[in-house]
Amino acid sequence: MFTGLIEEVGRVQAIETTESGSRLTIEAKTVLENVQLGDSIAIDGICTTVIDFVVPTEAESGHFIIEASPETLDKTILGDFTPGTRVNLE
Repeated sequence: MFTGLIEEVGRVQAIETTESGSRLTIEAKTVLENVQLGDSIAIDGICTTVIDFVVPTEAESGHFIIEASPETLDKTILGDFTPGTRVNLE
């Protein structure tokens, strides 16, 4: 359940266009604590599903990957993101 409280500010690392929309890689730390595949993470209030992730270490920042359909990209601000965009994560 989303609380409406921002846990951290992440950053869009990469955006890849796919046949089914876009794949976004989001740099994060706090929201990755105890994360599992299929978990939901809200990005700027938009509910997304984690399809892959890398837990942060001292040597490397962590990130998670989501997929967004063309409809989601069109109807939300996910379609406006560019690499480097800062995003609120919950």
